[in-house]
Amino acid sequence: MDDFRDGGLYRILVMEKRAEWSDKSLSGSWLFREFSAGGTPKLDEDGTRCQSCHASQAEHDFVFTRDRMLD
Repeated sequence: MDDFRDGGLYRILVMEKRAEWSDKSLSGSWLFREFSAGGTPKLDEDGTRCQSCHASQAEHDFVFTRDRMLD
């Protein structure tokens, strides 16, 4: 997800799922990472904030869809 602020790209938020991560994530096998607008990993962010929001979608494999977001 691209995060725009003040008319420009501020950061990029990514979630990725791999079966081998099942013991590393509280969100199924998903891990979350933030990147700067230039693509550099933001090491001061660990994905906890993303994970806490996606927890509300556990019954949908922790994924939001546009339709559910609009509802």
